[in-house]
Amino acid sequence: MIAFQFAVSHPEALDQVVVHEAPSTILLDDATFHLDRALMLMELYRTQGAKAAGGSFRTEREGYEDCALRALPKSENMNNFWANEFMQFTIYCLDLRKIVENKVSLSVAAGEKSRDAFYARTTFPQSDILGYPRYVLPGNHKGYGLEPEAFALELLKAVQC
Repeated sequence: MIAFQFAVSHPEALDQVVVHEAPSTILLDDATFHLDRALMLMELYRTQGAKAAGGSFRTEREGYEDCALRALPKSENMNNFWANEFMQFTIYCLDLRKIVENKVSLSVAAGEKSRDAFYARTTFPQSDILGYPRYVLPGNHKGYGLEPEAFALELLKAVQC
């Protein structure tokens, strides 16, 4: 969403942008479900804390099956995510048509391992609205973190088109 915002507010600062799984859930056919779910997760965060909300949210994530089990993020990072990021990124969607008006060279991408997760499905309506290409890159929602070399090679192909 930050890259989309830059494309609207500061197009002169951008040359070419690939936006990876920006969670504009309001564009999905099942947006009401995701808003209800987000409100439920926020209530869980308020009443039981970041760990409980994160545990429930993990059930919606796809593409993490091959990831080694890692320690949970630091509690301050989890609290920051739930207090300041989750709802904002879930409900916010700027007018994507302004990106087209600004003539920013942009495309959208989904992680191959994200499959049909809501954050990957958002790339379909984004691509339709923008009229820009949609790519599928190796890895999951974390982008290059899972398969950096394969991700980089496919990303280079995308920006050279």
